Amino acid sequence: MVKEAGMGVRSFYNHFKTITSSTPLQCIKKIRLDKVRQLLVNQRLQANGVAYMVGAETSPQFSREYKRHFGYPPKDTRLHLTAGVLT
Repeated sequence: MVKEAGMGVRSFYNHFKTITSSTPLQCIKKIRLDKVRQLLVNQRLQANGVAYMVGAETSPQFSREYKRHFGYPPKDTRLHLTAGVLT
């Protein structure tokens, strides 16, 4: 992406963060976590399997990131959906 944008790495990083209010890595993590939530809800898959599908290194690390992002662990996603608090 940096080459296509015609920028240096630092310049691209700064522009990206200005536009998105997050770093490229944070943006990728958010996209992956949103995809995981979709899979957990729509495909009714188990959190452990989905974590590895989206590139998580370990299940505990993935669960911590998921909980930090959504406010509840992946295993409680369907519970939050049925309670009407899934946004």
